Amino acid sequence: MLLAHCVVAIESHALSDRLEKSLKQVPLTCARVASVQYEAILAAAKKNSATGFVFLQLTDSTSNLKSLIHRLRSALDTRIVVVGNATTGRQVIEIIRAGADDFVDEKDDLRRELGLLLKRVAPSGMQNQRKSELITVTSSCGGCGASSLAVNIAAQYAHKYGECGLVDLQMHGGDLATLLRLSPRHTISKMLANNHPLAPEMVQQALTKHETGISLLAGADPLSNLPNSSPETIRGIVRSMTTNFQRVVVELEDISHREQLAALSDSDQVVLTFRLHFPALARAHRFFESIERFGVDPDKVRIVASQVGQPDEVPIGQAEKIFGRKIDACITNDVSPMNRAVNLGIPVVLDSPKSQCSRDYMALVQLLDGETPVPANTRWNVGALFKSKFGSSQPAPALS
Repeated sequence: MLLAHCVVAIESHALSDRLEKSLKQVPLTCARVASVQYEAILAAAKKNSATGFVFLQLTDSTSNLKSLIHRLRSALDTRIVVVGNATTGRQVIEIIRAGADDFVDEKDDLRRELGLLLKRVAPSGMQNQRKSELITVTSSCGGCGASSLAVNIAAQYAHKYGECGLVDLQMHGGDLATLLRLSPRHTISKMLANNHPLAPEMVQQALTKHETGISLLAGADPLSNLPNSSPETIRGIVRSMTTNFQRVVVELEDISHREQLAALSDSDQVVLTFRLHFPALARAHRFFESIERFGVDPDKVRIVASQVGQPDEVPIGQAEKIFGRKIDACITNDVSPMNRAVNLGIPVVLDSPKSQCSRDYMALVQLLDGETPVPANTRWNVGALFKSKFGSSQPAPALS
């Protein structure tokens, strides 16, 4: 059983008031102590047998806080949570190493952060039993719309489930933060540069929240020195995300580097997007043929044609002949709503939900969730148009 009483030992009255209000909304009961000294906190915690949390405040005197955490950890079998404004990732690492169980940034939505905290510590019987899923998005080459695809899949999941984790594994400068008009304080490159083991709490604190419900782990800073990243580190980051979000979307940089393959091999589903021109189609076909070598079941791959409807593109039917299977989804080349959404920093599925491209994204998410099987060609008039124009007599391009 989760012990639901809290002791709040925080010097700042304003922060203590905010925390108490948020705890009651979660809901948890709480008691505030008049003194933040060890003896007062210990007495308050032992006074109620249902005490499950002790909340402390991060102050300028980090050494005193670490000493207090260490003493409380030795005397109490409760979860110790530190609340405050960490100026560096190293501060959070030191607090966790001192014995704290978690850290909550005071600038964030406390009610939301406390809800996530409870999800992390609740017994399995109290958690949502629906399985978390990891969806990776990759493209055959640049310009295929993988970033827009990842953002809109995540936005649709956030709308559907209330939140969604989004990870930008573009290690040479990702665009997901730009597409959402976010200015992340933390990026994956900064996390990796610390050269410390990444605790799950560190990953959560590095996320940047978007108003849509997306929590983004931003990609590397453009033109920055790229830190070394092991497959084990990336796998740990991704798995930390899946413990906190029902759906996690990861945009891969490529399928050749080991750290990218670590995320790929853990995927529940892989979205492979390409454009209907020969170079992109040829590269996508080679990727699909190699997918089993990367430890991924080909049945988990969803092949998505993007920017469909442009003049002289390869017909859908010919692309299917090359792949030897149906194209799972098509995203219409709906230029006006896409440009508007990008410029506003709002995913098009939310800014223009009735546009054709938004309906295509929504149908893809339904397909990923196994809710509605989407017909491969009948749903998109564009595909039917090209079939009627070119017919089945046009040979598929040779890939040899």
